Amino acid sequence: GELADAALLELAALPQRRRSVAVATPASDPRQLLELKCGEERSLIEARAARLACRSALMWDELTGEKLFREEDIPMDVQAKLIRPAGAYAVNIEWTDGHSSLMSLDTLEALPSVQA
Repeated sequence: GELADAALLELAALPQRRRSVAVATPASDPRQLLELKCGEERSLIEARAARLACRSALMWDELTGEKLFREEDIPMDVQAKLIRPAGAYAVNIEWTDGHSSLMSLDTLEALPSVQA
């Protein structure tokens, strides 16, 4: 029926919507950039912006939402050392400043994109 046809169309579209994150820094750019891919769409975000977007309990009080860090304590040249998928919705990122983040792809996609 119609529902089955709609489900098949959605399933067929899944590979096209596959999302990923990788380091993609051009040699001429001193910033580390992360490349987000969603199907054919690509965008670049600065690694430090992603690091600042981490919402871990080490960064934000879970009960009050209070910020537990100072932005100036996050190095300007912080970089992602390792990026691993965490299911279909998130990535684990290990940073050069020793922090680890579990970040949803939606959070990363919401960050402003930059030009290489």
